[in-house]
Amino acid sequence: MTKNPFLLLLGVFRLVLLFLHVLAGLFLVYLFKAMPGKRWFDSRAGKLTIRVWSYVAAMIIGVRLKTTGQPIHGLWVVNHISWLDIIAISSIDPARFVSKAEVKQWPVLGILAEKSGTFFLQRNSPRAAKKCLEDVTCQLHKGRSIIVFPEGTTSDGSQVLHFHGTFFQAAIDGQARIQPIALEYRRASRRDWLAPYIDDDTFIPHLFRLVCTPYTEVAISFLDPVQVRDRDRKSLASICQQRISSLLVNPVVVGADQAEESLPINPLGQLD
Repeated sequence: MTKNPFLLLLGVFRLVLLFLHVLAGLFLVYLFKAMPGKRWFDSRAGKLTIRVWSYVAAMIIGVRLKTTGQPIHGLWVVNHISWLDIIAISSIDPARFVSKAEVKQWPVLGILAEKSGTFFLQRNSPRAAKKCLEDVTCQLHKGRSIIVFPEGTTSDGSQVLHFHGTFFQAAIDGQARIQPIALEYRRASRRDWLAPYIDDDTFIPHLFRLVCTPYTEVAISFLDPVQVRDRDRKSLASICQQRISSLLVNPVVVGADQAEESLPINPLGQLD
């Protein structure tokens, strides 16, 4: 924790602004839900609202955005470093996320995620996980963009963990394109070791450390789409993992053989 009084004051000021901003987000979510018509997060006004809200949240926290490439409609697969990933990507082009079910229980943020159309994946329930996969496939088939974190957990940003293939099958079945997206947090032209949300980190202390520092830069690279035709989900997962890893500074790639012991059960009750 910093002992610089200026940075401590900056952190408190940012927390107050963020609290008010989150309250405004809750108000907007319930306002949109009260309006008739299609689901608000799929509407043009809803997407613009999510994008502006996320961008302002990023600025309050002290996140500077740097992007390359152009997003396309389809399945977006992203390396996962922090809860900030969601805010950063939504600031550029909002889409619906697939998140672990535990996020739904987070105070306030869980409500925002649920009301914004997030798909919650219950890994310990094959039936619920299969339903989640079917819902994602349906949305992809309709031409909508869905964001997944195929690693299934966060890393410190120095490596790309093994990509699990479950949701790549949704792109195959939904006849959707796949776009790898590389995320990297930087501070003073070096990898930022403060931004990753890993190990035994808890949300409030992690947030306070972030807001008590001047800024962090997140580089978001939208890569060229991966051809789905004539490929299975495991080969697609491997290709995307390699492409994202190639953009990181001094990357360390964790292969399937190194991740075998931690492989989750996919919605079909099989190991990926």
